[in-house]
Amino acid sequence: MARKIRTKADPTLAESHAAGAKVTLVQPALHETYGTLLVPRPVYWLQHAKAALARQESLRQLDQRVLETELGASDSRILAGDLAIALYVTGTEAVLHIVLAVQQLVTELELGLKITRPPLENLNTRLGTVLRAIEYMGLGVDPRYGRFGELQEVRDAVEHPEKETVYNSTGGEWDRVPLAWIASGKALSAIEASLALIADIAKAWDAFQSAHASGPGTLTGVTRGIRSLESAKKAPVR
Repeated sequence: MARKIRTKADPTLAESHAAGAKVTLVQPALHETYGTLLVPRPVYWLQHAKAALARQESLRQLDQRVLETELGASDSRILAGDLAIALYVTGTEAVLHIVLAVQQLVTELELGLKITRPPLENLNTRLGTVLRAIEYMGLGVDPRYGRFGELQEVRDAVEHPEKETVYNSTGGEWDRVPLAWIASGKALSAIEASLALIADIAKAWDAFQSAHASGPGTLTGVTRGIRSLESAKKAPVR
C-alpha cells in the first residue's frame, strides 16, 4: 500500500465558483520524483470503447489483406506470418478493450445508482442488475448480448490459455483458438455488435439520469484550498 500524501488546508488557494459550475474529480497520486499529482478522472468506459473502435478499423484493414491473399493450389489461403501476428494483437486488444468498457460502464452505473455489488459477483449478473434498475429491458433476447458473450469467451481463452485454445484442428472446435476466431471474420461482427450494445446502454443511462435529475447540488464535507507538503520537482524551463 502507498503511503498517505501529506497535505494541509490553505485558504489562500480557495477559489469561488458560480452556482451550477461543473466539478472535475481529480485523482491524487504521488510521483516517485516529481511530487504530488492531481489527475483528472476520465470516463473510463468511453476511453476503452474508443480504443476498441480504433482496433476495429485496423482489423477491417487486416481482413482486407486476408481477402487479398492469393488462393493456393489447395484452394486455401496461407496467411503471411506478419499478418497472423497483426490479426492476433489487434483482435485481442479490441476484445479486451470492449470487455473493459463494459466492466467500467457497469461500475459507473453501480456508483450512480448506489448499488453495492456482492463480492465475486460476475460481470453478466452485475450488468443485468444495473440494466433492470434503469429499466433497460430485453438484454436476454438481444443477439448483440450473445456476441458480447463470444468476446468474453475469447478474453478467457487469451488470459487463461490451454492446449485446446492455442491450437485445435478437431472438427468444429477450431474457433476455440482466439487467433483462428479473429482471422475468420467472426471477430469483426462480434466487435461491431458489442460496440453497438455498449452505445445503446450508455444512451439509456444518460436518459435515465436526465429523467431523474434533481438539479445542481451543494458539495459538503470538502476542504477548500489544499496545499501539498510533498517535495516537488519544478518543470524544466523551455
